[in-house]
Amino acid sequence: MEEIIITKSSRCYSEIDSLIIVMAALSLSMDYKHSGKANYNPGDYLVAEGLSTGKMVRLPLYGPIEAVLMNKKPDQITLTVEKKSPPTVRYETHTDALKQTVNYIITPYFVTFYENNSNHAVSKFGSDYTKWPSTWRMGWVVRNALSHNGKIFFKNLTTPAIDWNGIIVTTAFQHKPIHDIFSFADILLLLLEMETELN
Repeated sequence: MEEIIITKSSRCYSEIDSLIIVMAALSLSMDYKHSGKANYNPGDYLVAEGLSTGKMVRLPLYGPIEAVLMNKKPDQITLTVEKKSPPTVRYETHTDALKQTVNYIITPYFVTFYENNSNHAVSKFGSDYTKWPSTWRMGWVVRNALSHNGKIFFKNLTTPAIDWNGIIVTTAFQHKPIHDIFSFADILLLLLEMETELN
């Protein structure tokens, strides 16, 4: 189990802060619809499971909405990453519509983080993205896919294979839906590693 601490000085603070508010609000509304009530306590969380990483991310349920209602921003946000295990949540909702919605929720946050920090990546790693670290190379692939109707797109079909933590993407994946490979949690984990790579 790994705890990732995001502070106000983190490059991804604004994106993660907004993301956890949206996810807590979604969970709140679904819990209320499911049981007629929605009360969270400190330490309650929802679990986002990775599709390809074999990991899952705990997102706080108590705190994000409460902070907004008090017109406050948290000094730090704690996300917990662990290996995938059997679900421990009160209930699971498996619908294609919900899965698609959750996968698309992260799109604006990831693309915004990428665009806001790509200049830092160029400054640190150079302008030839094929020579960037695998984390940022995969970030480039995901950003392009999210900006091309959710499908992997290589302008240069001689681009070398990209291997991020054993997840390999090549030009043979051209036009393959990105969410066939990456779920919400996978993309969130990638974003967090991209942040670390810049520091």
